[in-house]
Amino acid sequence: SRLEDWIVRRMVCLDLRVVGDYISRLQSNETELSAVIRHVLNGATSFFRDSWMWKRLELVLDRFLSSWPSDRALRVWNPACSTGEEAFSTAILVEEAMRRHGLPRYVVAASDIDEAAVTFARAAVYSSYAVADVPCDLRERFFSRERGGYVPHAALRESVLFACRDVFTDFPISNVDLLVCRNLAIYLRPNYRDWLVSLFHYVLRPGGVLFLGPADPIGDNVGFSAVDGSKRIYARRSGPPDVRAVLARPDSIHRFLPIEARRRGGF
Repeated sequence: SRLEDWIVRRMVCLDLRVVGDYISRLQSNETELSAVIRHVLNGATSFFRDSWMWKRLELVLDRFLSSWPSDRALRVWNPACSTGEEAFSTAILVEEAMRRHGLPRYVVAASDIDEAAVTFARAAVYSSYAVADVPCDLRERFFSRERGGYVPHAALRESVLFACRDVFTDFPISNVDLLVCRNLAIYLRPNYRDWLVSLFHYVLRPGGVLFLGPADPIGDNVGFSAVDGSKRIYARRSGPPDVRAVLARPDSIHRFLPIEARRRGGF
């Protein structure tokens, strides 16, 4: 696997010949352990990744907000946010939809297990290459050139709250209206993937929208109905929340990721 090849290269660099010696190094050297974790948590992400899917979500949001009460804030959760591109993409899409419907308030809670990625997201300085996929009109309206890159405008930054959290061990927020978690479930083993979907059902309010990545499987969970199955957009069915997500919490993600997995982050 890629991770195994990487470990072999690290052992060569450290002049270690036995895997057990490298494990001992990990146990005694926090810097080396952090390097392994950063390698596993390779945060591949971009603004409006798979743009056709975001266009479909835009249509779903318009229907979803058509009867939204003006005195109620829209609550959005974006676990596995990596360096923030997905969280800001979500905030831009939500703000545009709220503006079209004359609605004033929303908040995006965005978190990741990778502390370095969260620090980057809070700083929110993106290169011209990074914002290349942001439509020109949105880039002009929501970003400004400063600090050697593109920075989201203050109002947009204030709408997104970043935190370093583990989706598998930290208790989540509740009563979520829109949940965006793309390209995380695909890397999980089936039992943990099922648990994650149960967690999504638990935190979403009835009728809430779930937006997954193009290859993220949802399994046979009957708590969701496909709004656009081919585009991985679902609605939470009415009924009591799936309490399995809080009654049997699994270990931290570091304990059960497949050895070869390279994923984009966690919450």
